[in-house]
Amino acid sequence: MNDESLFVGTAEAEHVEMYLKAIWHIKERGENIKINTIAKILNIRQPSVVQMLKKLNEQNLVNYSKAGVTLTQDGERIGSSMMRNSRLLEVLMESALKIAYDSTPNPKIVIAVGACACSGGIFGNNYATTGGIDNIVPVNVYIPGCPPRPQSLLYGILMAINKI
Repeated sequence: MNDESLFVGTAEAEHVEMYLKAIWHIKERGENIKINTIAKILNIRQPSVVQMLKKLNEQNLVNYSKAGVTLTQDGERIGSSMMRNSRLLEVLMESALKIAYDSTPNPKIVIAVGACACSGGIFGNNYATTGGIDNIVPVNVYIPGCPPRPQSLLYGILMAINKI
């Protein structure tokens, strides 16, 4: 299995990534990886966790049984690179955003576009994200949606222009 074919931007690939990150996080804390622990971190119901663990088991990313969940060698490798890359990216992007915001002359207009920028999206405020962009810089206009509709984008931009 190669990394490029697994994470190609589909909804299922994003779920695989989300579950692997959650499992990796539980493992880093030194806790046993259990269905209820994964459900609590991801804020979802346990039957959904079971269904996804079965898929990850079929893809040879986890060993899932009644005894618990462990990452396979492929799961360890992919999870390790994802955690390293996402944490590094989060730190770099937060710093870069603060620098860009501080160096921009007034008047400054910040538009949060999409559910993830507005509130952190389905990931919210968890171990791998900072939540909404307003945790880093002040936001003038929020345009929710995943993805936002074109009409919402136009309306949000017009609202931002009116604030100048």
